[in-house]
Amino acid sequence: MIKEKPRIVYDVVWQEKIVIDKHAYAYGYCCTDAKIIFLELGMKPRLARKTFLHEVIHAIEEEYGIKLPHGFVDAFEAPLEAFLRLNRFW
Repeated sequence: MIKEKPRIVYDVVWQEKIVIDKHAYAYGYCCTDAKIIFLELGMKPRLARKTFLHEVIHAIEEEYGIKLPHGFVDAFEAPLEAFLRLNRFW
């Protein structure tokens, strides 16, 4: 069982464009060193929620030492968003 860690807090920063490198950009990015989740401004609400959850999963991976294939993160964001939305968490 993975123990809960105290006081893991990430800021969320909304910005115009998230540039990964000169050839790519993303809707979101998780900077685990600075403990910031960056999200692109102007996304539709459902895409913003899915992107946020995607980046939260990356934060959890880092903070708890869990290694997941990126394909799992991609596959998990939509059903997690749907589960939370349909159960009125959002």
